[in-house]
Amino acid sequence: MAEEKEYVVLPEAKQMMIELVTRYPKELRAVPGERVEVLAVTNKDRPEGTKEIAKIRKIGGSYKALYEFHGIHTEYIIELYKSDWDQINEQKRQWLLMHELAHVPTMLDGKGMINHDVQDFAFLLDVAGLNWWEKQDGLPDLLKGEPVQFREELVERLHKKE
Repeated sequence: MAEEKEYVVLPEAKQMMIELVTRYPKELRAVPGERVEVLAVTNKDRPEGTKEIAKIRKIGGSYKALYEFHGIHTEYIIELYKSDWDQINEQKRQWLLMHELAHVPTMLDGKGMINHDVQDFAFLLDVAGLNWWEKQDGLPDLLKGEPVQFREELVERLHKKE
C-alpha cells in the first residue's frame, strides 16, 4: 500500500498568494484570496519524471462539509511538494502561485477549472515564456516594483469562458 501524503500549511505561500490576488485584480478576479489554502507535501518528493509541480483543486461536496465542520473555510487548495518549494527562488514561487490561481474560473457557477490551454494561459506565457519553469533568472518579480503589465486582450481571453 502506498504511503499517505503528509501535509503542512504554508503561511508564506498563502500570504504571497493574497498579495498576488490584491495586486492583479483583473487577472485573478475570480480568486477568493482568503478562501484558498496552500498545502505542501512534506514526507515525499515529487515523483521523478512528473512535470506537475503544483495543482489547484476546488473543494466541494462532502470534503467541503468536512472542512467547514472543522472550521476550515476554503474553496480551493493548492498542493505542492515542500522539497520543490524550498529549492526555488522568490520569483518562481510567485509565478507558480500565479499560474495555479489562473486555473480558477470566472464563471458564476464556478464549475470546473480552466485547463492548461495555451490560449487561456497566454497572458502568463506572453510575459514569462513557455518554458518559464526552466529559467534560472529573468522572471519578472510579480510583487516588487511596478506591477507586471499583462496584455489586456490576453487577460480578457481568459475571462471569456464566462
